[in-house]
Amino acid sequence: MDGDSFSFELTMQTRMGDIDLGYAGTVTGDIVSGTIATPMGERPFSGTRKE
Repeated sequence: MDGDSFSFELTMQTRMGDIDLGYAGTVTGDIVSGTIATPMGERPFSGTRKE
């Protein structure tokens, strides 16, 4: 965490082997958005806090 920004890495275990993922994004109010770095390229993600 650095202010509104965050990043972390994780390894997901699958039947086909381990996959390394890198998450990076920002939190603004009730909204989070960013990218996930995968072996097949970057993918966007976003979400909104539920009440």
